[in-house]
Amino acid sequence: MFTRYSLSPGVFLEADVESLTYEHYVSSTQKESSGFISFLIGGGVRSHLGGNASVYVSALYNLSWDEPDSPYDDPWTIRAGVGFGF
Repeated sequence: MFTRYSLSPGVFLEADVESLTYEHYVSSTQKESSGFISFLIGGGVRSHLGGNASVYVSALYNLSWDEPDSPYDDPWTIRAGVGFGF
């Protein structure tokens, strides 16, 4: 789940909540399933392609990254994509 707030036509703030279930090894032969919830905040830029299409790039900081069971190696997430409005 995420939300974006436009500061101007090409700049936005973003906040995300991510619920993740993943498997990891607890020994060389035994896997364990774990769950983790991440809270990410940051911002990005968006450029309109024409019509209702746009491209975006965002950089988000994971506020939950320092937890011992975090599945991520780095607190920063960079995302890019294409959006279509209806």
